[in-house]
Amino acid sequence: MDDTVQKLIRIPKASFDYLNSIKENKQSINSMINLMIAYFMDKDKEKKQITKIKDENANTVMRLLITKSEFDFLSKEALKNGFLYARREAKFRLLNTIYKDKFYLPLELEELRKVKKELNAIGRNLNAQVKTLQNRKAEIKNFDVEKYDLFLENISKKIDNLSGEFANIISQNKRRFQ
Repeated sequence: MDDTVQKLIRIPKASFDYLNSIKENKQSINSMINLMIAYFMDKDKEKKQITKIKDENANTVMRLLITKSEFDFLSKEALKNGFLYARREAKFRLLNTIYKDKFYLPLELEELRKVKKELNAIGRNLNAQVKTLQNRKAEIKNFDVEKYDLFLENISKKIDNLSGEFANIISQNKRRFQ
């Protein structure tokens, strides 16, 4: 049984003339098109980058037939991983095999939210310390307040960067599993 598909394509005359000139080198048009498709398929495999999820409006529904034991396994794993449905567990596993960037489990996302909250609290505490030092500058003699200020600013920037990255990860994962 032949598993090829026959399709009619429309291409500009200039492209067709170019294909015919290549055909003179004993290469069929079908094999050239298949080579081009294979090239782009390989190129897509190398990319494996997450696309901008918010820009992706076209969703496709996919139906999947699995055995009862496979469904039971996915259901148990879903509950362990913080999903309510086996469907979400299957989608999570599929997306983690497709994309280079990791998607996180709901339990992991909850931990990231807690870390983000703690980092923000640390940042607020550092700002309070800087204000206190600014007010007591005259009382402290052997302490270089400027160096300490620079150190705290550096830490604050790093906290802000981490907090922003966590927020990005959380929002991307939230939208992906809805």
